[in-house]
Amino acid sequence: METLESLANHNERENEEIIGLRKTVERLENEKQAKQQDRLKFEMELEAVEENYRKEIDDLWSMVKSLQNENKHLSSSVSPETLSPASMIQMNFSCFTLIYELRSLQVFQLVDTRKSMRLHISYFTEGYMKESFGGGRTHRLLLYMLVCILESLFSAPRDEDLTVMIELRELSNKQKEQIKELQRDIETYSCEVENLHNSIEKLIRQNEELLRKNASLQKQGRMLVEEKSEIIKRLQQTEEANFKLTKLFKDASRQCKDLQQSQQEDNDNAPRFTLAELREVLQEKNLLKGKVLELEEELEQLRPSRRPGSAGSDANQELENK
Repeated sequence: METLESLANHNERENEEIIGLRKTVERLENEKQAKQQDRLKFEMELEAVEENYRKEIDDLWSMVKSLQNENKHLSSSVSPETLSPASMIQMNFSCFTLIYELRSLQVFQLVDTRKSMRLHISYFTEGYMKESFGGGRTHRLLLYMLVCILESLFSAPRDEDLTVMIELRELSNKQKEQIKELQRDIETYSCEVENLHNSIEKLIRQNEELLRKNASLQKQGRMLVEEKSEIIKRLQQTEEANFKLTKLFKDASRQCKDLQQSQQEDNDNAPRFTLAELREVLQEKNLLKGKVLELEEELEQLRPSRRPGSAGSDANQELENK
């Protein structure tokens, strides 16, 4: 019974430990899901920002290409001899206005845009300078001034653009570090959850094994209790039978003694019993003696603490004396 109680207490402690581990696993899984949701939300926001900047860059590139095509078309359709200085200045001024509008936008790839526009300007001006040897000194001076202004404009970017680019780069690096940290946390939580799952499975197997042993011990305990009750019942029956046989043996011994005394008083030399009666008495004596021995042997088997043969020797001694 003490073993069963200790097993039951151990089983209860393991069940409580399993419940606590399950709660811990649920909490960790909830934290993992929340971090995954935050990570997905952050990635979606980052993708939206990148998509917005990508669209702006595509728009700028399309505008630059359209300007390049327009410039090529104008260069091929208008010859330098027929083009007047006023129209050339007006055209360069229009080009300068469009380039300035492009440059005022805040995007990531301002350097690439600036390089493309510089090539566009140099292509237009160099082609014109080669073909305008006789166009006049004033015309060439105006073109040279325009090229210098545009080169200075694109060679020195604004501080605001640089600040925005630096801030965006720092923000991107910071967000990448946060994503890496979240990934490491998720991997750590995944390992912890897997270890807890393995511990829970191991405890469940141990609990099942203990329950099986507990059921087997309970079954053995019930069998032992039944055997004990059966042995006690048989012992009581044997004691009752022994008591009856002892009483019967005492009565027979007393009757024999009384008969012997009466025969001695009547006639010491005369026979007191017939031969058949003596044989019957001896047979009854032998039967009673055998039954007493059998009962003593059963008592010896049921009571191993008593010295073997003590009761039988006493009864035999008493029978021999009588």
